[in-house]
Amino acid sequence: RLSLVGSEMCIRDRVSTQSTGFLFLMNFAQRSSIPAPRPPEKGAFPLDHFGECKMAESNYLSCIKQNNNRSSLCKDFAKQYLICRMDKGLMEKEELSVLGYK
Repeated sequence: RLSLVGSEMCIRDRVSTQSTGFLFLMNFAQRSSIPAPRPPEKGAFPLDHFGECKMAESNYLSCIKQNNNRSSLCKDFAKQYLICRMDKGLMEKEELSVLGYK
């Protein structure tokens, strides 16, 4: 049996309340304006499971903490961390100029 409620049609007696709720959620999700996720620009890279660049990472994070999260003051530490990751094969080797360094 079909009946008109407002501007939408509801199916009664054939669809349980639970499945009606599911249909509502599916319809809501389809109309949602959430953008699709995008992969990182440089792709995926392995985590430093063995702590090979732990010292460079710690130096950078300490600098960030000491300088109230102003990363521009810690560029040299960030550069050393990226060099370490490239040297240890934890990220693809890249020219530093491409990564924003001179």
